[in-house]
Amino acid sequence: MGSATVLPSTDSGEARYPAEHTQAQHDNVEAHPIQPAPAIHLTPYEFVKETGDAETGYYRARDGEGLMYAGFYSDGRVRLADNTRSFAGIVQNGHAHLLQIETEDWCEMFVRETPAGVLQLELRDGPYDGRVLTCEPLEKPGTTGVV
Repeated sequence: MGSATVLPSTDSGEARYPAEHTQAQHDNVEAHPIQPAPAIHLTPYEFVKETGDAETGYYRARDGEGLMYAGFYSDGRVRLADNTRSFAGIVQNGHAHLLQIETEDWCEMFVRETPAGVLQLELRDGPYDGRVLTCEPLEKPGTTGVV
């Protein structure tokens, strides 16, 4: 809705506005420009669940330094978030380049399973360099309840 369309002026020099706009409407738009919508702030879990489907695996991932949430989607996408940062990427052969949403910086993540069958995420570069997060399922794919 930027600026109102103004038609050529009349013989008296006054600007003419299209029939659907009155001078009062034009003045109101100029006096009160449209503001962008505020950014939507999601909790880490909401960010991870935002684009999931029935096959998405949701996890609580933690180490001695803190807690994150992870979502592994059926098409290979992954999201990872905590109260400070949000990441998104695509896992290929157990490896992902993750984009930090807030800063547009990149880091790496390696996904592995321990001999005991526990899912782990190893983060390299970026703000969480060297962290190894152990995952516990929050929801099993194909269900809607928390495990």
